[in-house]
Amino acid sequence: MKTQINKYSSTIRKPLVLTIKSKKLSNYEAPNPLDNYIPSGFISFSQNKSDICENIINFRINSSIDLCYKFFYNFDNLLLWNSFIYQVVYILKIYKSSVSDSYVLHIFLNISFLPPIEFLLPLRVVYQKKMEVIEFQNSTLSGMPFCGRICLKNDSILNQTRIMLYLRYPMPLIAKDHKMNADSYSLIVSEIIQNSINKLRLCVENSLV
Repeated sequence: MKTQINKYSSTIRKPLVLTIKSKKLSNYEAPNPLDNYIPSGFISFSQNKSDICENIINFRINSSIDLCYKFFYNFDNLLLWNSFIYQVVYILKIYKSSVSDSYVLHIFLNISFLPPIEFLLPLRVVYQKKMEVIEFQNSTLSGMPFCGRICLKNDSILNQTRIMLYLRYPMPLIAKDHKMNADSYSLIVSEIIQNSINKLRLCVENSLV
């Protein structure tokens, strides 16, 4: 099963910072669609438990655990190695006496045998233990359930950092309409991420933080 590389990955992509003084984003504050591309509508996701997908990806990076942790904790760095993430928006919310921060990822998947899959994913870090783990999840109450974990472990013998990436998310309805199940869609996502791991290694090892 071959996955087509996102043809928009060469687009110049920049992180965006927003300071919001209300509970919700207005339309003009949301991430913009790709240049010269107007989506017919952002896709929906299945709410069935049987359609929950999972990925566990293990790899090593020839760099210190300190540098790896700093790289992963900064969500803007997703733009450096993910061809399917078009835009990262950092949102600082100031509402009355409360202050909170989160991110919105603008994701665009171009898989050869499926229509383009485009959606906005609001995320926030919900737990961290320095140099060990970062946990994140969908930051809205009504959106799709999405969560993940990055675990780091130092290998002092090989002078490397071992990384375990775990993702849990629902399958897009458009994939279900094409007779796919959670296992087959998870394999596609795994292939897409695995294809980006070498670029991720280069970014961290060359200190592009």
